[in-house]
Amino acid sequence: MNGVSEFCRYLVHEYLENCNYDIFEKHMAPTASVIGTGGTEFFPSLKEFSQAIKNEEKVRAGLVRFTVQKEEIWPQKIGEALYLAIMRIVVREASPDGRIVCEMEFRVSMILEYKNEWKVLHVHQSSPDPNQAPGEFFPNGMIGSMNQQLKELVEKQTHALREMNEKLQYAVEHDYLTGLYNRAHFEAVVTSILRSCPRNQGVFLMLDVDDFKLCNDKYGHLLGDKVLSAIGKWMEREFSDGIIAHYGGDEFTVFFDKEVKDIGRFSQRMEKALRALRQDPFLKIYGTTVSAGIAFRKDEQMFEELYRYADQALYEAKEKGKNSFLIAGEIEK
Repeated sequence: MNGVSEFCRYLVHEYLENCNYDIFEKHMAPTASVIGTGGTEFFPSLKEFSQAIKNEEKVRAGLVRFTVQKEEIWPQKIGEALYLAIMRIVVREASPDGRIVCEMEFRVSMILEYKNEWKVLHVHQSSPDPNQAPGEFFPNGMIGSMNQQLKELVEKQTHALREMNEKLQYAVEHDYLTGLYNRAHFEAVVTSILRSCPRNQGVFLMLDVDDFKLCNDKYGHLLGDKVLSAIGKWMEREFSDGIIAHYGGDEFTVFFDKEVKDIGRFSQRMEKALRALRQDPFLKIYGTTVSAGIAFRKDEQMFEELYRYADQALYEAKEKGKNSFLIAGEIEK
């Protein structure tokens, strides 16, 4: 069997270390087949393999060089003039400048024929899977790791989608300038409440910034936006128990899901809130005031009726001097 081992060593060193590609034409039978480690390295005949090896020779030239570090060969006779050689080869691959260095292991099985000279009938090359642990027939550890990575990726993507949906939902429901509910969402929420709450439960409040157009004309729209944002924060402080919305332009709305029996006390609350607005450090610089109209729900009134009564009260408050509020059906407060 020494002849088998010596021939195999010769092939390995000539191909890997000496870049001698002529050995394939010289020592491979025309019907020889080759299976390599690459996904497309399947060659049923010498003709197909020769074309591929020529392409490799062009690419490899000057790029890398191999040094055989270790070789183990187990030859056996399998028939008349036929031999099987199983090899384990460890090589070092390096770039010409020596900067890139790595070691690789290959397993090679060859079927050889000897009739006055050696001929290769078949070559099968493989490389060990680094993910396959000792004792595993399949790389179960790798599969488990991949499943875990997939699970983590799905969780990450699910979290990202959930965050995106929450942001989209927030954008759909809220006014971008003030962060309050927008008109559409306010109307939907309040309408839903009115359908199920007791017949006299609910207070609808409409506010309008006094002379806001003059503010925009004098100080510009960017400052006007800051004024609206400041009013939104004031409303969140003063009416935190209500559903608040920037209804559009310089209009704001609040709905209180409660029955108010003491209107006088509610009026005092409104006076205190308007006073707090006039004393706001930012808003008082520009003399900002608001007018408001209030409608107390009666006899199962729905959104449209409450809106109309509050809007009419707001209009009358504006007509009577602004910087005030009126309750629908009541005298000026």
